[in-house]
Amino acid sequence: MFELNLSIAGNKQGSIKLPAFAKKMIPNLKRGIDKSTLQLEGFIKAKQLSGQALNVRSGRLWSSFARVPAKVGATGNVWGEMGTNVVYAAIHEYGSQAIVDVKAHTRGDKQIPAHKRKMNIKAKYYMRYTLEQNYPAIEGYIVREIIKPLL
Repeated sequence: MFELNLSIAGNKQGSIKLPAFAKKMIPNLKRGIDKSTLQLEGFIKAKQLSGQALNVRSGRLWSSFARVPAKVGATGNVWGEMGTNVVYAAIHEYGSQAIVDVKAHTRGDKQIPAHKRKMNIKAKYYMRYTLEQNYPAIEGYIVREIIKPLL
């Protein structure tokens, strides 16, 4: 979670713009968050969920990854969301050590009975890495939108 704290200091003339600033603060903050999540969604799809980064087979994770427009809570807090409802996305992000059931199947001419298999999947950090690498850009989008009424 990223947190942005804002302090305003200045002279009496600067305080004239504050009512306009306060009125536009929430919509501008939403716009900044929307711009940053749109950029992150594009980056994650283009750089992290394509090709061999996650051994793409079907493209299901890529096509399910999406963002939702920024939301405003009852207390005035504003946030953006993005992610996927595909269960194995969390396994890619955080890794997994689990014992799974393997169904009976055929390998060549050989019949393989149902059995258990230990899976050890290393974390690939595709979302957390993207957030860390793009933090300056995220902050820039948000700050530029916030200060627009003061310019």
